[in-house]
Amino acid sequence: MRVIAIAAGIAVAVAAALLLAAWLLVEPEDLRAPLEARLSEALGRPVAIGGLDLALLPTPALRAREVRLGPARRGAPPLALIEEVRLRLRLLPLLVGRVALGSVVVRSPRVTLPAGPGGLPELPAGATAPRSEPPTDADGPAAGAPLLAIDRIRVHDGRLAVGKLALEGIDLDGRLDAAGTATVAFAFDLEGGGPALRDGHADLEGLFGDAVSAEVRGRIEGGIAGLAALAPLGEDPSGELAGSFELVLRDGSVRAGRLALGGEDLSLATDAFALEGSAALHGEIGDAWRLELTDALLRVGDATKPRGTLLELRGPLPALPGERLSNVAVLLPGNRLEVDASFAGPVIAVSLGPSALELAPLSELLPWPAEGTVRIEGLRYQSLPPSLRGRITLDAVRLALERGPLELSGTLAALGQRIYTPELAIDVAEQRILASATYELSKERLALQLDTRDADVEALGNWLLGKTALVGRLSGRARGVVSLASAEGIRLQSGSGRFEVRPGSIRGFSLLREALGGLAELPLLVAQLQGRDLSRFEEEEFESLTAEFVVEGNALRFEDLVLVYRGGTASLRGSVGIDDGALDLSGELRFDRELADEVGGRGGQVVLPIAGIGGTVDRPRLHLEPRDLARAAALWAAQGRVRESIDEVLGPGGTEAVEGLLDQLLRGSGQEEP
Repeated sequence: MRVIAIAAGIAVAVAAALLLAAWLLVEPEDLRAPLEARLSEALGRPVAIGGLDLALLPTPALRAREVRLGPARRGAPPLALIEEVRLRLRLLPLLVGRVALGSVVVRSPRVTLPAGPGGLPELPAGATAPRSEPPTDADGPAAGAPLLAIDRIRVHDGRLAVGKLALEGIDLDGRLDAAGTATVAFAFDLEGGGPALRDGHADLEGLFGDAVSAEVRGRIEGGIAGLAALAPLGEDPSGELAGSFELVLRDGSVRAGRLALGGEDLSLATDAFALEGSAALHGEIGDAWRLELTDALLRVGDATKPRGTLLELRGPLPALPGERLSNVAVLLPGNRLEVDASFAGPVIAVSLGPSALELAPLSELLPWPAEGTVRIEGLRYQSLPPSLRGRITLDAVRLALERGPLELSGTLAALGQRIYTPELAIDVAEQRILASATYELSKERLALQLDTRDADVEALGNWLLGKTALVGRLSGRARGVVSLASAEGIRLQSGSGRFEVRPGSIRGFSLLREALGGLAELPLLVAQLQGRDLSRFEEEEFESLTAEFVVEGNALRFEDLVLVYRGGTASLRGSVGIDDGALDLSGELRFDRELADEVGGRGGQVVLPIAGIGGTVDRPRLHLEPRDLARAAALWAAQGRVRESIDEVLGPGGTEAVEGLLDQLLRGSGQEEP
């Protein structure tokens, strides 16, 4: 390992300097400058030593204080700050010209390394580490080969920072022999209250060669709060971790490993998910890994997995998880999914193999109870940029919504940024609606077209709105664009369409009846209408209701809404609220020939302006201006037998006198004639 090799080089250089000082009786301060220069050259970084102390008895020793290893670039923090380093030489190896250290004690080292690709540390470049030459024979080392051994290595209260990761309270106790074999016991904490490593033990070989072998084991315990800086766990995560691990490397490659880690009283919440409860992760290199979440409550979007509901992820572990997880099995109640996932920096890609999801066993995980089958014919999602490819078939998928069941059947295809369905059958309240739609991932926008033929409008209205007074058979087509990225949630951006209800009725309301009721109260028509049976013209049933509309804000805007009764036709314009059904309409009512003949007209046509229709779709309210009613009555009277009756009673010119009186009344009311 390069760091250990560098450390060995430093130790050899310091030991050589110590021998020189011992023989020449050089003052420590005289030794500091050349030692700094030698170390700076060896490490490729400026090295500064705050102070040096030398001792020859009982064994040669050196103490360096406030050692500083400069940064890799200007403005960066120092690579290392060490409060104190103590080196003690062994005497016997000196007699044969070899350097061996009895002990190395390092106090309060503070090491900061930049993070490289994948978050791994970038070790200092530019240092040339000493290496042992291969022996000339099996009996001993080659002549002149440096012999580096350390009887005891001690590190107290160390700190190592790599990117966002920081280990503190590092304690290390070990030894190193001349063959590059070391045994080390260690422990450390994760800065910020994260989990700690305890009872760590490592056996290492080949430290002076190109390939290192190691066996490492230890325990993990403590809270997860400090992990928030390293992983997206949300604000204030809490819970405790406990477990153990083992790792075996041979010639620099991972050969075996095991991890058993459990979490208790976990509480994590991010924008994407929330987890509460217990979880367990088990893995063995060369075998498999397993993540158990059955005892956890998990929320993803609107879906919730309760505690006790099966959720387990499994997959092979041929090597340490890195940039790819292959053949992961996701176990759910009554279902199994095959998943592949890859991680390349911030880009996450997830693929689902062909499978069929039975929804009934998954009802506890879904926002609503569900039945039916979702068939996945290969599906791949990529996070940056968002992209989805594959096909999904909905086979009689039935959702038990609060308003009543909704059933979906059809195929959805994903092509990168677009998800579309050429035809999706939607069955609600035993009525069928055919839909085609396109969803754009990057814009979070849905373009939708709906078609229906001869549907029960009352059943649909009750399902959508909870109640409706409109009755009849509905046919129509509508298209619109829905935004799913609005701050207010789902919002209809634009739309248009045409519909027809034929025949039908509005329970409790007849536009023609309301208009005739207003006319019947006028003196000009009282005598004319007495004894007349107009009941067939006052029924709630209409022959047809047709309209074309566009979406404006939160309302449907109509320019040509036509309501045809037996006896009259209303042409209306205005708006209907989408959320509350509020009416704001106006227009005119044109009485037809049959009704005019019944009242007493002679082929003339009477048009009654409609000042307004307010209220709601369920409870409309008709407003007619008195002036408009009087004019319609006068016109009707002038066209028919009413004129004759007035002339008979009042004599010739009687009708004109009555019309003049009406004109004076209208002018007196402040109304202007057109």
